[in-house]
Amino acid sequence: MAPASRGERTRERWLALALVVAACGGSGSVDPGAASDAVAGGADAMADRCSIPGCVAPTGDAAAPLDGTAPADGSPDGLPERLPDAASDARADAPTTPLTTTVCALAAGVVSFAYSDPAVPGTWTGTNGTFTDACDGSGNLTKYSCEAQQTCGPGPNPGCTQFDTGVVKSWSIDCAGHCGAAACPSRCPAFGDAMTVQAVDASGNVTLQDAVDGRTFACQLSYDQPSDGFDCIAGVHVGLRGTFSSQGFSGTYCTGSNVGSLGLCYPGATTCNGQNCTYGPCGVVR
Repeated sequence: MAPASRGERTRERWLALALVVAACGGSGSVDPGAASDAVAGGADAMADRCSIPGCVAPTGDAAAPLDGTAPADGSPDGLPERLPDAASDARADAPTTPLTTTVCALAAGVVSFAYSDPAVPGTWTGTNGTFTDACDGSGNLTKYSCEAQQTCGPGPNPGCTQFDTGVVKSWSIDCAGHCGAAACPSRCPAFGDAMTVQAVDASGNVTLQDAVDGRTFACQLSYDQPSDGFDCIAGVHVGLRGTFSSQGFSGTYCTGSNVGSLGLCYPGATTCNGQNCTYGPCGVVR
């Protein structure tokens, strides 16, 4: 086997440090400069870096608190919190799709997804504990992720480096009441998607269904492109199918009561310069 590169050795040392901090429950006294000692010295070196009672020092495939007693939860690794197994998670909102698991490790140049897809449930472990995404009582999502920061050098055009702080942060995501199994549908319409008018009122406001995934959006008519031979009020009726052609979404994901705006090209128009009709704000119906 080829010897580990300098970058790999550095990453190993930081991960070892993260393990020490996690084993100490995110507290205690940990010397960051001793990460290499923790790698080289194994469990004894790691144990020396934790100054609180009951700190766990992994030893091979098993571990025990420093006082010599067995782990309270009977877990073979002795860590105070275990990553939950989606297959055995008994909570009511346990995800039906496999949980992704992420360790937020303090490491320069290592950045996890600072804000992950609401449609993918996950478990996140950091220096402040272990957290699992969950729906709240209003049908919205409490989502977790790794906190990311950046440092920049001096000068008028400084170079910047992003990094994980090792801390897990929480986010509240508007799912318009549709959160289920610790996740929210998040796909936005894509260019070329067929959008069918499900309902329309006298002001030209519409309910549109995306033929690709069946997601439905309620939208206000905000602009009628002039000189295109199409009237966005008189020309729109239930069953009319347009093509998604422009967007002004408020974010990467479309989950809540205001996802931004979208534009459609409709058949029958003389021309479509970007869009015939612009709708926004739009909100998720389902």
